Amino acid sequence: MARGPRRPYAGAGALLLACFGGGLALFTALPILALLTHVSWSEVWSVWSQSGAAGAVETSVLSSSCSTAIVAVFGVPLAYVLARQRFPGKALLTGLVYLPLVLPPVVGGILLLLVWGQTGSVEQFLQPHGLFFVGELSGIVLAQIFVSAPFLVVAARSAFERIDEDLFDAGLSMGAGALQLFWMVAVPLSLRSILAGAALSWMRSFGEFGATVIMAYHPYSFPVYTWVQFNTVGFQTLLPLALLGLVLGALALVLSAGIERLGLIRLVDADRDARPRKT
Repeated sequence: MARGPRRPYAGAGALLLACFGGGLALFTALPILALLTHVSWSEVWSVWSQSGAAGAVETSVLSSSCSTAIVAVFGVPLAYVLARQRFPGKALLTGLVYLPLVLPPVVGGILLLLVWGQTGSVEQFLQPHGLFFVGELSGIVLAQIFVSAPFLVVAARSAFERIDEDLFDAGLSMGAGALQLFWMVAVPLSLRSILAGAALSWMRSFGEFGATVIMAYHPYSFPVYTWVQFNTVGFQTLLPLALLGLVLGALALVLSAGIERLGLIRLVDADRDARPRKT
């Protein structure tokens, strides 16, 4: 049954809710408005076109894309296992997935150094083969994976848990194996949430500072470059860079919304094509 148009809320209760919600929205919008009114627009392009700023943006975009791809390859299967399987230690594994969300990023960077640093437990076996992470783009990717993986895993797991169990039972009755159920049932039905989680993971990676500055101070990612400029050129000169970060963040939000809607359109099309046609 098609739903009719939603009725607008009315009354004192609705007004109170709007005031509370509007207060938080205003709190978020005020710093953005302050930036737009205080930035020196004549200096914007000259700051944006500097090689250091352009290189930092390129580094962040590249590393964020790499880290998100790696998180998707390993995180979506992990989310599926956590959603569909029962096994000893599941609660502990779930806690490990959530841990980076509450761990201070700088502490995360320190933990990464213990494993991937020059004297780390893993890096000492990789150095003879010319593989290094500290002060390398690969180090930035590792830091971003650590802090951003929960966003995709949690989103995908929630979507997998909402799938009707009857669909899996039907697949099993037709002889489908575990991988077939994963690729042909779970992933298509959860695609929209997976894409949304991937978008959140990418944005978290792009803005990562704490673990990155510990793990790979060079090459400069955009957050690290902004911090360096803040300590060298001063606050007022930094505003064009802050505006650049705002623009990049807004573009990422628009792009993620478009990708998520594209995923919804594809799911709708697939559902329509799968329905039996009337003759």
